[in-house]
Amino acid sequence: MKKAYFLNRITTQLIDYDLCRLLHGLRKKNFEIIPVEKLSLCPFPEKNICFVGDIIQTHSYFQLHKIMWNSIPTYPDNCEIFLKRSIEKINFNEALKKEGEFFIKPISKTVFTPNTYNFPLNSDDMLNVLHVSENCPVYMSDCVCFEQEYRCFSINNCIEDVRQYSNSGGMGWSTPINSQFIDDINDRCLPNNKSYVFDVGILSDGEWALVEFNDGICVGSYGLDPDLYSDLFLVRWCEIMESVA
Repeated sequence: MKKAYFLNRITTQLIDYDLCRLLHGLRKKNFEIIPVEKLSLCPFPEKNICFVGDIIQTHSYFQLHKIMWNSIPTYPDNCEIFLKRSIEKINFNEALKKEGEFFIKPISKTVFTPNTYNFPLNSDDMLNVLHVSENCPVYMSDCVCFEQEYRCFSINNCIEDVRQYSNSGGMGWSTPINSQFIDDINDRCLPNNKSYVFDVGILSDGEWALVEFNDGICVGSYGLDPDLYSDLFLVRWCEIMESVA
């Protein structure tokens, strides 16, 4: 019997929207959907026994069962040519010594919320990051303006759908997608992974650029069909299970 467990409490937007779509897709694949009140009631994961939740819940679930989850890298080593901006991997203490406006995000996605800051930080901004260790590894990048942004869903190394989720530049929702740019990223950046998403966008100068990669689990659907959404999740889930077998 295939089973999917989830925490039966509303804690994030994922529970409100994306989790419902994902569970719907899993139910159509004959998974038994099982709500639980706490993580300790979820059994050890297998290919046909999965846990569905937000990124913090999923990290906690894997830690509970002593499983190392090597998440998809935000910026794979061979993606530099698609970024169209400079990105450094440094520790938080080094970041605090910078001057100017930068976008900063933790390498571990549960440490703090990514944001744009002016460095040196003012007192209000410092309050947001007081809990962050000086040795916390972070990505620090130049600030760029994305006029439009799209999420690309790759399952078994094929782009199954592209969903637009941002239109801050007022360019309209019918701008043609740069399919060649998307295919080039998909072909070159993560050839050894089977399920992931990556975001791309149009810069203010009209160039297309890679925003970032995200794992195939704990990721927003932006209206992706529930069948494809559950495919994305299950392919990545099986990939993780194979890595710990």
